[in-house]
Amino acid sequence: MKVSSLSVVCFDDNNYEFINGSLKNDILYPSFAIKNEYNSLDELISELNANIIESKSKYITFVYGGSDLLDRVEFLNRNIMNHSAEILKRFKSSFDIELKDYLIDYSLYESENEYVAYICGIPKHFEELFHKIKNAKFISCFSDIYATSLFFTNENEISLKLNVRNNNTVLCITESNNILFTRGLNIGLKSIAQKIATDGGVSINSVFDYLADVGVDDYETEEKQAISTTIRDNIDRVSLEIQRTLDYYNRYISKGKVESINIIGKFNSIKSIEKYYNKLFNLKINKTIPENFIAESNHEFDDFDYLIEILGAFKEI
Repeated sequence: MKVSSLSVVCFDDNNYEFINGSLKNDILYPSFAIKNEYNSLDELISELNANIIESKSKYITFVYGGSDLLDRVEFLNRNIMNHSAEILKRFKSSFDIELKDYLIDYSLYESENEYVAYICGIPKHFEELFHKIKNAKFISCFSDIYATSLFFTNENEISLKLNVRNNNTVLCITESNNILFTRGLNIGLKSIAQKIATDGGVSINSVFDYLADVGVDDYETEEKQAISTTIRDNIDRVSLEIQRTLDYYNRYISKGKVESINIIGKFNSIKSIEKYYNKLFNLKINKTIPENFIAESNHEFDDFDYLIEILGAFKEI
């Protein structure tokens, strides 16, 4: 479905990000944007309905990235006749849930020797959100992982996407927009920055300056090298999980060689992160900066966590 103007709402357990606009030649032209906290589903519904009126939205789609999201990747033998039944059976078994309690969807693509299914489910009570939205037509709801994959539809290699947000991190391995593996971490930039501040005996505001101005480069001066070392020691909490993800993929999945790491989240702000990770993992390192795909406007997106996911949803609709 193609619409001239759309609102995309990405929400997790406590926050939502709402952008209304239009996509032209892969550039988002925003006309309205807001990020806010919410305390209950009723409060979220009320605020979104007010935002719909203010933004004059006609169509709306959702992206969910909260802790209640269940998702996994399954590989199906080509001789399985009823894909849907097998997918639901495996999903139920993996999470020990009652299927009736969840809204479940999946994407399926055919590889050379098998079918690959990405399956996701959200609690059924979120139907209330979709039904109580007024003055805008509900189109669809994606998981944050699937929305991320939609942004990279034209990518022609197997890549690990590193998405460090403010409060958590998502790692997923994709080939084009086909998801091969995904996992989440309870590590975010805010906790990393707080630990750097504690270890370095500096203010939290200074940490963000150091990330941008010093980063993880090598220095001859003792002071800058000490700062860089402290930053490295703390971001390596994530680096270790990247290596574990690569090791798991190579050992148990291995549907092709991972050729690159694509940094799409808050680590993009760290000076020389590409050089550091290239040396650490011996892989090509790319940076995707979502702001480069948003036209200049009066809206500020510095604190948004889900720009790639929102852009992916715009590309799909």
